[in-house]
Amino acid sequence: MRYPERPPVQTLRLIPVTGAIALAACAMLICPTAMGQTILAEVETLGIERECGPSPLTTDEIRAMVVETARRQDFDETFALAIAFVESRFGQSLNSPKGARGPMQLMPATALRFAVTDICDAAQNIDAGIRYLRQLENEFHNPLLVAAAYNCGEARVRDHRGIPPIHETLNYVASVINQQIKLGFNSAPRAPGQPATSDGRRQHTAGVIKANKTRTFVGGVMHF
Repeated sequence: MRYPERPPVQTLRLIPVTGAIALAACAMLICPTAMGQTILAEVETLGIERECGPSPLTTDEIRAMVVETARRQDFDETFALAIAFVESRFGQSLNSPKGARGPMQLMPATALRFAVTDICDAAQNIDAGIRYLRQLENEFHNPLLVAAAYNCGEARVRDHRGIPPIHETLNYVASVINQQIKLGFNSAPRAPGQPATSDGRRQHTAGVIKANKTRTFVGGVMHF
């Protein structure tokens, strides 16, 4: 993830709040300067703004953690692995110049949104990253759009009714899908009609998928 999430435009009645209430509010909204200073201090205290040091885990251990977390959350493990590889090469690159941190490169605002207390803790980072992916899947129902939203924020995907024309995002989506295909080819083939998992978890689909009663996605583009 490279771009901070852009919140929707809202009209707010400002009240003087601090502590946990302000922290939760500013995780989702643009804060006034004075409140923002308070929030920045709390973010630093929680270890969400700091850079991550070298990971004590190997790339194989990060891979295993991604797979285990994806299975626990009933999320496509090959897609989660593709995201983790493109984001950090399974923990080899933990800090981006734009502020993303950890194996799945969470931005601080996203980490706060998913109640992460230590953005550099691999287990918390991966868990929040996959919960975010699951949330994006529930909204967009399309791997191309999920990858785009993970990179540049769901608001931009909604605004553009598809993948935004951002060079980095276009390359990112292509890299994720190519990596997912590569991982799929490397996995054991399934018999025709066999579900993706032995415990009956649902398979993930793409194409023309209804997003809700008023919108559909056609070929990766949202139509209202």
